[in-house]
Amino acid sequence: MKWGALCPCPLCEDHHLDVEISILLSDHNLSENELNQIGGAIHVIHGTGLDEEKRFHLLAYYLSRKWPKLIDYDIDAADPRLRKVLDDFYRAQLARLPGQNEPDLKVSPVRRHTWNEANGEEFQMEEDVWQAEVRGILLNGIEVASLISSLGIEAGEGAILQRVPHFVKGLFHSCSYPRLAGRATELVGDASEYRRTVNDFCSRVKNGWSNRTQ
Repeated sequence: MKWGALCPCPLCEDHHLDVEISILLSDHNLSENELNQIGGAIHVIHGTGLDEEKRFHLLAYYLSRKWPKLIDYDIDAADPRLRKVLDDFYRAQLARLPGQNEPDLKVSPVRRHTWNEANGEEFQMEEDVWQAEVRGILLNGIEVASLISSLGIEAGEGAILQRVPHFVKGLFHSCSYPRLAGRATELVGDASEYRRTVNDFCSRVKNGWSNRTQ
């Protein structure tokens, strides 16, 4: 554990620091235990043999999967070859590592107390807006999850009670798997859009939400 977010690492004496990532991965935002966990992942990433740029992308991808309160990395926007490299290394070496235990960043007790005790009209208006957004986001998520579940049942996936109607129906009408594949592609897009919506909401309120919004 080094002293100061922007100081060089005492082990490798690296001075080529990304300022935003360095501050993000500091005790301004994370507990010492969380920093140690992420440090373990960085140690694994350094041992992959990838070049520096790919290691940086792999770190961002790992953080977006395991620590979404910190960063949102759009893997879909990456080059397909890079996307495969990142996904392969993540699944093989990083997927089993521990991730965040709670969705909010570390906040000083004074700041948290000030926010939770605030009762001004401006604070209440913002709180009401967030509360309304939460309800909409939850309903949207339930709808997407229901559509995914229904598609799985129609394709014969799931528990035995879900597969029986599919089998009986298949005796009379063959299942159109190309049609199901087309719907699955649409649902992948819906799920990705939902994830972006949730990440956008969290990035806007994670440093200011009250206990009710949390």
